[in-house]
Amino acid sequence: MRHKLKFKKHNKAKNAKNTLLSEKLIYTGTSEYNTSMQLIQYDETHIEVFGLKSVEELSVKRNENSVCWLNISGLSDTKLISDIGHYFSLHILEMQDILNNDHIPKIEEYEDNNNILLILKALSIDENQELHKEQLAFVLGNNFLLTFQETDTPYFDDIKKALHETNSKLWKKSPDYLALLLLHKICDNYTALIDCVEYDLEELETELMDVNKNQVDISQQIQLLRIKYLLLKKTVQPLKESFAFFLRSDSDLLNEKNIAYFNDVHDHLLMAVQKIDVCREVITSLLDLYLAKNDLKMNNIMKQLTVIGSIFIPLTFVAGLWGMNFRNMPELELEYGYYLAWGLMIFIGVGGWLYFKFKKWY
Repeated sequence: MRHKLKFKKHNKAKNAKNTLLSEKLIYTGTSEYNTSMQLIQYDETHIEVFGLKSVEELSVKRNENSVCWLNISGLSDTKLISDIGHYFSLHILEMQDILNNDHIPKIEEYEDNNNILLILKALSIDENQELHKEQLAFVLGNNFLLTFQETDTPYFDDIKKALHETNSKLWKKSPDYLALLLLHKICDNYTALIDCVEYDLEELETELMDVNKNQVDISQQIQLLRIKYLLLKKTVQPLKESFAFFLRSDSDLLNEKNIAYFNDVHDHLLMAVQKIDVCREVITSLLDLYLAKNDLKMNNIMKQLTVIGSIFIPLTFVAGLWGMNFRNMPELELEYGYYLAWGLMIFIGVGGWLYFKFKKWY
């Protein structure tokens, strides 16, 4: 197999959760990456990039007339996350969802705060074929976009590079178009991972047809691919369903000129869900094939044992017959009785084997 599923072991924090009983924010993940902020703001003529350490610096550097993209890497500093939320007037539920790394993917509009929250999972495979899952959160507001990452994973480096190009066409775009590009990048990762699973399934199907292949190894590979499938389904399916409601939104944060691009992302999600369903069918078929092959192998073994037993049963009868301790057994007095017994047993054994061979039972 080209791709193998491996999960890194983490010690999850016990009883770490956000509740409505308290406004104290708790990061429920395990990443200890230091929280950092990068402010990228641009208009039609220029772009500015700042590394920030506090919300006070943000309030000084931010230009209200420019598109503001604030990228936050690392969620361990909940105090800073809380300050950012208050600065941009985020709802307490939004901040709790951002810090809850086990939250299901969703898209939710907060009309009172005039912003849209996107929760999604980023999936990727590294050069060691290890599968990584990271929660991302986008908050689209009036002339700003907030992105929250658990680590400094370079998911958006290509988009940052495009923004730094002189007179980039992105400078003329609204924040929802920037969110669209980031979302499209994540969907590309989904598609790449699904393609890897499909390739692995094709290889596994070939291996199942190999009679010399270790069946235990194949069963482990089927289980690993099944885990991949379940993770993909839990990641993509809720996002696709939320995105369908999102497209019907009449929010003024979405530029009508960009609706066609959002529909294209929705099409990509639909395609990804369809491919995931196909993977499920293939995994089920491979599991059935694996079980059927094991049953067939067991049947062949039982058939061979039955044939061997059928050959030796009459030989056991002959040996038992002349092994009885009766005095009056004329055969025991024959000069060549021993050789005749051997000849009879050889004849019965070879004859039985030829009979089974002729019947194609062996």
